[in-house]
Amino acid sequence: MKKYKEIETETPETFKRMTGLSKANFKYLCDKTDTYIKEEK
Repeated sequence: MKKYKEIETETPETFKRMTGLSKANFKYLCDKTDTYIKEEK
């Protein structure tokens, strides 16, 4: 599995193929997960 830093520069089509999500949706989920983790600490 590649790290986000390795795939963030991919084309939108390749990014979606690799993650199953668009870049915008991926970023949204990362932000929500980060917020959740911070609240749980």
